[in-house]
Amino acid sequence: MGDQDLGANKFTFTGDRTTVTFFPVAPGPLQVGHEGGELIYQGLEGDHTFRGKEITRLDSDLGTLLTVVLQINTDAGGHNFTLLVPEAFGVTRQKPVTFGTLGIKTTTRGFIATPGVGLTYDVLPLVGQAEDVILPL
Repeated sequence: MGDQDLGANKFTFTGDRTTVTFFPVAPGPLQVGHEGGELIYQGLEGDHTFRGKEITRLDSDLGTLLTVVLQINTDAGGHNFTLLVPEAFGVTRQKPVTFGTLGIKTTTRGFIATPGVGLTYDVLPLVGQAEDVILPL
């Protein structure tokens, strides 16, 4: 994961039957292999927690893009989730910052022998909240 400061230590995103919580630095004691952030996904695909290298982070002109694999299925097609996280400014413990953003669910085609596209996308509007919270060590 990249090391760009996102301006908060906890981000919460809510949308249609989906809640995502992202910690740029995972709370709690450091565990080997889990260095970096933690992303907790709760949605139609179930509840999933991703840590460290399970989260792909790309810093881009759109902001920071966080991608996790929700379902691996090379035969029938898999599901990924990408979250657009902008840098937050002016976040304090007393004043979180609320903003709009997007989540993108990507479905891979799998091994289907009919005409079509390799990827399909479902765009999920999200309300985000950047916070500065006290995290356990």
